[in-house]
Amino acid sequence: MAQWIRIEQDDAALLSVVMDALQAAGYSAEPAAAPLFENADVALSCAPVATKTLSLGEFVLDLDRRVIVSGGDKDTHFTPTEWDVLVFLLRNAHRAVSRAELLDTVWSLPADTRSRVADDTVKRLRRKLLFCSAAIETVWGYGFRLVERK
Repeated sequence: MAQWIRIEQDDAALLSVVMDALQAAGYSAEPAAAPLFENADVALSCAPVATKTLSLGEFVLDLDRRVIVSGGDKDTHFTPTEWDVLVFLLRNAHRAVSRAELLDTVWSLPADTRSRVADDTVKRLRRKLLFCSAAIETVWGYGFRLVERK
């Protein structure tokens, strides 16, 4: 259901701030075609926007806001690379992902690289996911798998 916000001033800066705040709160904000109120210069139509999520059991990530929605600490901060690795593992949950596949997908490095960057990033993610309902397992000699914590 759409809601209406009335702005009685001809203030582009105020309108911009209101629209940004609405969008940051997860709403679609668009100026109405014609003012709906006689005294209003601008009317905004706003409605909740469906967010994209990925889940593994109770563990849910909001891809648009880049936060944990449930199944973990909602205040956990992820670096952009940690987030990319976590999303890739979640999209491939219960499947073993090779180090070479991670290096290629996240870092665009060749498979024969002896870099430990994937292992180091997973190590940091494990610490951040310690109290979450998802865990990263090591598949010895191959790579990693995201699974539900038992």
